[in-house]
Amino acid sequence: MKKVLTLILISLMLLSFKITLAKGEFIVTNTNSRGAGSFLYAMREAIDKGGVVKFNIPETDRNFNGKVWIIKLKDPIPEINKPVIIDGLSQTEKYGDRNPDGPEIVIDASMVVGEETLFYFRKSGFEISGITIINFKGKGVIETKQAKGSVHDVSIRNANIGVYLYKASGVKIKNVSVLNLKYGLYLYYSNFNVIENIHAENCDYGIRFYYSMNNEIKDSTVVKCDSGIRIFYNSIKNKIHDNKILENIDGIWVRDSHNIENDIFNNEFTENVNGIHLLYGTKVQIYSNKFNKNNTGISIESFSEKNEVFENSFTNNNTSIDISNHSKNNVLRGNIFDSNKKAIFIDEETSIPNTLSENIITNNDYRGIMINSNDKTPPPEILNAGLVGKGIAMEVENEVDGTLEVFLSNYDGKTSPHPVDSDVSPYHGDSERFLGRSNVNSGKESFIIVGETKEGQYITTTLTNKDTGTSEFSLNKKLVTLPFLDAILSVSGSVERGERVKFSVKIKNSGGMGIKKVGFECSIPDVLKDVRIDFLPNGAEGGVENNVIYVKSIDIGPKSFVTISFSSLIPDSIDVGTDISLQGEVYYYPIDELLIKEKTDKDEFDDGIPNSDIGDEETKFTVSGKPNIVFKVDSPKEVNANSIFSIKINIKNTGNDTGKNIKVSFTVPNDFSFISSSMGSFDSKEEVFTINVLSLKPNEEINVSITLKSKSIIDDKNVSLTFTLKGADIKPIEHEVLMLVKGEGRENVTFSLDFPKEVKLSDEFEIKITFTNSGNKESEEKLIRLSFDDGVSFLSSTPEVKAKSGEISYTLKSLPEGKTKVLKFKFKITEGCKEYKNFALSFNGTREEFKIFVNCLRVYHQAIVSGFPDGSFKPDLPLKRVEASAIITNALLLKPSISFLPKDIPPNYWGSEFVSSVVGNGVMRGYPDGTFKPERYMTRIEASAVIFKILSLREDYSTGFKDVKKDYWGRGIIGAVVKAGIMKGYPDGTFKPDRLITRAEFLVIVLKAIGRGKASFNVLSMFNDVNSNFWAYPFIVEATVPHVVINPKKLGEIRIKDRVFPVFSEKFNSIVEIVKVGDKIKVSLPFLYPDLREVEITVRRVGVKP
Repeated sequence: MKKVLTLILISLMLLSFKITLAKGEFIVTNTNSRGAGSFLYAMREAIDKGGVVKFNIPETDRNFNGKVWIIKLKDPIPEINKPVIIDGLSQTEKYGDRNPDGPEIVIDASMVVGEETLFYFRKSGFEISGITIINFKGKGVIETKQAKGSVHDVSIRNANIGVYLYKASGVKIKNVSVLNLKYGLYLYYSNFNVIENIHAENCDYGIRFYYSMNNEIKDSTVVKCDSGIRIFYNSIKNKIHDNKILENIDGIWVRDSHNIENDIFNNEFTENVNGIHLLYGTKVQIYSNKFNKNNTGISIESFSEKNEVFENSFTNNNTSIDISNHSKNNVLRGNIFDSNKKAIFIDEETSIPNTLSENIITNNDYRGIMINSNDKTPPPEILNAGLVGKGIAMEVENEVDGTLEVFLSNYDGKTSPHPVDSDVSPYHGDSERFLGRSNVNSGKESFIIVGETKEGQYITTTLTNKDTGTSEFSLNKKLVTLPFLDAILSVSGSVERGERVKFSVKIKNSGGMGIKKVGFECSIPDVLKDVRIDFLPNGAEGGVENNVIYVKSIDIGPKSFVTISFSSLIPDSIDVGTDISLQGEVYYYPIDELLIKEKTDKDEFDDGIPNSDIGDEETKFTVSGKPNIVFKVDSPKEVNANSIFSIKINIKNTGNDTGKNIKVSFTVPNDFSFISSSMGSFDSKEEVFTINVLSLKPNEEINVSITLKSKSIIDDKNVSLTFTLKGADIKPIEHEVLMLVKGEGRENVTFSLDFPKEVKLSDEFEIKITFTNSGNKESEEKLIRLSFDDGVSFLSSTPEVKAKSGEISYTLKSLPEGKTKVLKFKFKITEGCKEYKNFALSFNGTREEFKIFVNCLRVYHQAIVSGFPDGSFKPDLPLKRVEASAIITNALLLKPSISFLPKDIPPNYWGSEFVSSVVGNGVMRGYPDGTFKPERYMTRIEASAVIFKILSLREDYSTGFKDVKKDYWGRGIIGAVVKAGIMKGYPDGTFKPDRLITRAEFLVIVLKAIGRGKASFNVLSMFNDVNSNFWAYPFIVEATVPHVVINPKKLGEIRIKDRVFPVFSEKFNSIVEIVKVGDKIKVSLPFLYPDLREVEITVRRVGVKP
């Protein structure tokens, strides 16, 4: 058993029924009849709480025989009122598929006492699987009442009822085996259940329906049962299909039902007494089944009516279909009966009528269809039957109205007498293939059936009585080859107007018998005159009346033909090109009262079907004459360049016949472009214009207008066009046209450039381009492109242009002759110093390159102070005089004086050069006693005096501080530095002149004095005691980080000892370049070289050494 697939099915079932288990799992761990771990114990727990019963019985259990675990149940199982799942497959999942014949869990219920059902499910969501139940003596093994669930992978043996569905819907039963039961499955008032892959064997009833509807049985096997499947008492609309039903007394028994409308299809019935037994069965659909080796394939008896049996196959059965005892109005259609003893057996008159149609009956022992008593429908008689082309001409005689079906018989004309019934010869009702049908009336009837047969074969017929629906059968009739005529009408000779046109009719008999009294008629169109018959076959009579030719009494032998000829005049009044068509008709009687009409064809082709017009085409011809085609070309002699003009062509037929397939063409010269035409076509690849005229009647003309455009040329030019006319029966004609194309003149657009040879970095500048047209025609639109190097920034233009990175473009519209156009572009150069920037102007296929030199001032801002060895700056430390001299010396790049050194400054003192520099240049001075006191701290008034000296300020007394008295010696100095914005007082209105100044404060006022101010760039602090939040942080960065300022702003001048030094400061568009100690750079040093020459220096940590 496919138990692995079934495990998957379990999970799908859980989803389908949406089972919600109140509790968990209850495990069976032994085969004991009672007690903990037993099946009964687990079931009672599951019934009490709801849940799943699973199995995990070890292999060491005493009731395991190597294949199955046998549980001998002694007590009945309580009624199951909760959704319970009995999962016997869990044992298989745990220990493998030990038992190839069925489930591994076997429940022996032989000791259970009671009349009730063993497993009685009352709650939807139940499931039972993976177990075998044997030897239960009660009512039934599994029963469900009005509960939906699943029974699968279960085997039931030796019991009363296997599975009993009582008023149940939606139950799925799959992979269930029932053996030795009274009822394998019993459906009582149960609907919409699915039964799949059931094996029922040795049961009284394999499956029984009672008042149950819309159920489905499929893919199952029913073997050796009294009734394999019994459909009983108004069980309707059930579907039974794709099952194997073997060796039963009744494979399917439909009994005691009315309008049951069940479908039985795609099943195999083998070796049953009755494959299907209909007893009072009505409206059953039995189709696409196979019946083999049954005593009776289908038994229809006891008022079984309105059943349909169609498209089934019956082989090797004793009787395929037996109809008896008032079973009427059944339909047997399209079934195949082969190699049976009896095919269809209708026992008695009470079973009339039944309808038989299109059944194929071959190789059966008895006559094909046996009807014991049928005096309501006498059998039809085939009087004549023969081949007429691909049809069969038949003459039959009937005593009733009805439908006559024609079959190809199995009879070969040799087998006689009948192998079983010596009174029946040849075979009666035995058929190989259905050929067709015809409605017939009582008496003699003649008709044609279309069907492929051969001469010498036999046919038979079935007549179904129109009034009673009863069918009866004729004897066989051998087919002969009857006459079959075909006629070909052809035209010969001239078809020109004024001449006689000749016609020939060939009437051919392809049959094996001659024919007499054949007739022929043909209506001649009224436009043709003087119709005459020129030739008739021997013995035939004919004439012409009202332009209709008629011929009669034509005799034609077998496999031969005759010819009829006639002619008529084509009058001059008919237009050349007139199409004329005609078609005749042959009529004859291959057998009495059967008239066949065959229309003439223009060729030998015929579909071979009598009384059919398919493939019979009219014979046509076209009145001809002699055409004379002429054509004229009208074109301008002179056109301007780049202008649109028209050429007119006239084509005329001056002859008396239609001109055909006329073609006028010309190649469009390179100097012209095709625009349009009133008719015709232009091949743009080949540059050829063509007019195709299929036909041109006499005196008919065609006018065509072609529009061309001359291309742009500078000078005048003669252009030739050659037109060619060709046509059927016409000699080619050529016509040449010569045209003068006036040139347009020339344009001459030149340009001049106006641009600075040198610009300063970051300064705006202008490039001007002037375009002039010095030609004699207005210029065409032209594209101008101006490209430039990186570092050049486009700002604006007049007029506006399109700009993208490194390029601007402008479309110069047409420029009249003698006019100019000026373009102005504004740029600035944002990078690159002391180098050239490249520009390139592309215009009208030319490219002009030019360069602009970038000049710039690179002023070096050297570091003027450093920190301490411990990495600190100590910005708030009071400033010593020697430190102030060092800052000033480094800031102003002062040179030491060798003529004076204060007496308290020894030559080897670290600050001797700084002291010498400031004293020698008059920026600071010593004391009257000749000392400098370098280690003394500097006050704010002393710092003010130093700035006063550096900037050469004038004393100012306008500013007042409450701690600076009017007679204070430094009052004017304080006012000057405050007014200059170098220093300021405190919020309380004091200046505190005698307060010591810090390192940071002095550094700030020096930077302000020389125009450097705070740094405009950010770097990480180099000192561990100064962060970016410190008030003087940007000044300390400016004073300690060497950098170059490109294009600074000049603030003014400083005069030191009669020398004037320029002072520069950063501006908004200045560029700052940070340099590293040790770099070699070229820069201007205003305090060393006021002329701002560039010198090369090596960057030092502090100061400058040229």
